[in-house]
Amino acid sequence: QIEEEALALSREIGDSEQMATIIMNIGSLREESGDPEGMISRYTEALDLQRSLKDRSEQVRCLISLSRGEASLGRLESATGRLSEAAQIADEIQNSEALAQILSEQGQIALASGDLPHAIALQERAIERWRQEGREDGLAECRFRMAVAQESSGEYAAAREKFRRAFVASA
Repeated sequence: QIEEEALALSREIGDSEQMATIIMNIGSLREESGDPEGMISRYTEALDLQRSLKDRSEQVRCLISLSRGEASLGRLESATGRLSEAAQIADEIQNSEALAQILSEQGQIALASGDLPHAIALQERAIERWRQEGREDGLAECRFRMAVAQESSGEYAAAREKFRRAFVASA
């Protein structure tokens, strides 16, 4: 409710940057409340604004979020396309944290597609990037995701170790 009022006010004022930020926040709230269609709608709107503002960093953020929404609805091809575009932009602007996140999201799509070896390999690459960035939060998430992939492929001992390391890193 408050977000929609803030959005209406920013539209009235004509502040495109603020509108894009508010729309992304609403998209995030939709994602958290389990409304992927609403989330996709808002992030698509935000992406259009970010493109007009030429804010490439925020475009990457929108594209990654859109890919998660698409993947949650089983639209894996569309999700993959969003991540490819995000990776291209992130590479051009040299955003290595975004590239690490993209690798991890690609791993999630590979897992959803049933390509367990590729899912594990992508998470390994993401872990290495997060390690280079010194980001424990990214490492913890990737270790957890990798553990899920390893568990799915029957690598129980490796999965148990990754779960343990993810828990320790996040504590």
